[in-house]
Amino acid sequence: MSAAEEPAAQPGDPWAECTFEGAELATLCQAAAISFAEKIAWLEQAHQLALKFQEERRERGLPLIFPDGRIET
Repeated sequence: MSAAEEPAAQPGDPWAECTFEGAELATLCQAAAISFAEKIAWLEQAHQLALKFQEERRERGLPLIFPDGRIET
């Protein structure tokens, strides 16, 4: 069965989030369900986690690879 022939996920289907479309829909629904203040708090926590990962890589002597392609040793 090709991807075009696969049936669309039905609400309540436990496997619905296991497809690209299902995962995308679940992410959008979760984002719509939280407040703006919760989104800002999540972004701040994600930023702190990213900084912690950078710090740990520096401590281990590993290079930092940035999204723009820069590499910092």
